[in-house]
Amino acid sequence: MSSVQIIDPTKDSRWDRFVEDNPLGWICHLSSWQKLIENCFKHIKGYCLVLVDGENKHIQAGLPIYEVKSWLTGNRLVSAPFATLFDPLASSPSQIKLLLEKSIQLSKDLGSSYIEIRTLQTGTDIVDTDFASRVGFKRHFIDLNMSLDNIWKGFHRQSIRHKISKALKDDVLIKIAESEADLKDFYKLHIMTRKRLSLPLQPYKFFNLMWHNFHLSGQLSLLLALKKNIPIAGLIFFMFKKKASAEYLATDYSFLNFNPNHLLYWEAIKIAHEKGFAIFDFGRTSILNKGLMVFKEKWGTKVFDLPTFYYPPEVAENHDLNEAGLKYKAIRMICHSSPKSFQKILGDFIYRQMG
Repeated sequence: MSSVQIIDPTKDSRWDRFVEDNPLGWICHLSSWQKLIENCFKHIKGYCLVLVDGENKHIQAGLPIYEVKSWLTGNRLVSAPFATLFDPLASSPSQIKLLLEKSIQLSKDLGSSYIEIRTLQTGTDIVDTDFASRVGFKRHFIDLNMSLDNIWKGFHRQSIRHKISKALKDDVLIKIAESEADLKDFYKLHIMTRKRLSLPLQPYKFFNLMWHNFHLSGQLSLLLALKKNIPIAGLIFFMFKKKASAEYLATDYSFLNFNPNHLLYWEAIKIAHEKGFAIFDFGRTSILNKGLMVFKEKWGTKVFDLPTFYYPPEVAENHDLNEAGLKYKAIRMICHSSPKSFQKILGDFIYRQMG
């Protein structure tokens, strides 16, 4: 008989092998992601729910889920914090149901107020459970199983191709980051970007741990756009199995007329294509961010819903979409009005409540 257990993936070698073999496995399922999150955010603790075969002890399905403790937003279980793309790792609705039942029991044991499960491809397998869904995000991606020339032809001529060509004409150069000094250059751009967008600043430790956990293994790449040897924009993207995914973009907006962002995406797409990846993902986008949605669509992307599931089901009805919620608006107002010298302190405080 199979049973659902809780394991520590950082100590159980079966887990990472299972993630590698599972077609839905992603970087954010790996044990190194749990280490990163727990080391950086002390208010978050990971639990790995696995369906184990009773005879050979093989893992058949799994769901990493994290307890997020916050006096501001309430204690909750999230699968998985700070992951733009995520799925329960299961091959059937019955497997998912067993994992979700275990998550409900864990939630009761921990006294969590609700559970949040993010999905990419398994959303239809959760419909007939006690969870209710809300679609607050979209996914945009490019199929790389064609020639670069055909990929290029799929881009909007004026909005994308022309701007890439203009960046090259203006002598914007792309550098593949090789050291933590390059990461620090990216983080300086990230600070400026978060301030301009009135968003809380993620701690440098988050990016530093990400760099050390995934860069040497070839699962993370950082590109910097340079103008006269000055970093003017940067893009971090993940590469795992058959998929590359753009995760973090940072820009000095005083150089925006040189179109560095367009060139960064194009170079990342070319790298992913050259390495034989099947998909280049632009990550998730809030359905309320119409401008970003249009920008990604002009790359010739395919667009799909990213449903999020909640338990109890009434949470889905009352859960504000991030950019429409009062807490989100209040955070943006505080970030907008706070001085730059206060940005790090404010960001550290806010991210101690988030997940």
